[in-house]
Amino acid sequence: MGRELAEKAGLELADFYFNNRELTLAAEAYDLFLQNYPKSQHVTKAQLRLIYSYIAAFKGPYYDLTGLLEAKTRLRSLQVTDPALAQQIGADAILVRVYESEATKLLSTADWYWQTNDAISAELFIRRVVKQYPDSVACLDALRVVPEVLAKLPATILRGTPDYKA
Repeated sequence: MGRELAEKAGLELADFYFNNRELTLAAEAYDLFLQNYPKSQHVTKAQLRLIYSYIAAFKGPYYDLTGLLEAKTRLRSLQVTDPALAQQIGADAILVRVYESEATKLLSTADWYWQTNDAISAELFIRRVVKQYPDSVACLDALRVVPEVLAKLPATILRGTPDYKA
């Protein structure tokens, strides 16, 4: 009886945070629920709400990516443990969105360095976007701005840059 009551209370607390858009607290509460009650009949709901909380808490490329990275890990785990559910919720599409967000985050960091007149750091972040996220929209955007950045690099640094045209 006590365990059932504690389980119900844990889920209701997590749902309260989720419904009131306190997503960081919701993610913590769902994570605790999953740790404490891994055999609960509500595990699937808690797993999905945990993922949704992490994704919805992401405020954009100028903010911390930690929640998105955690959502990616949880989605990949779900694809292994329950592929039908992962397909049902569109895990592949969500993972593409996370991939694009990660790339955009790096590009926004490159832009920040560019705006502060640090062309060397800007180029390094552009290089990371191109190397790590070659299929992203951010990569296309990076390739559009890289000629302007390269023009501001010292010759010694320019010699070590990749062939972006290739």
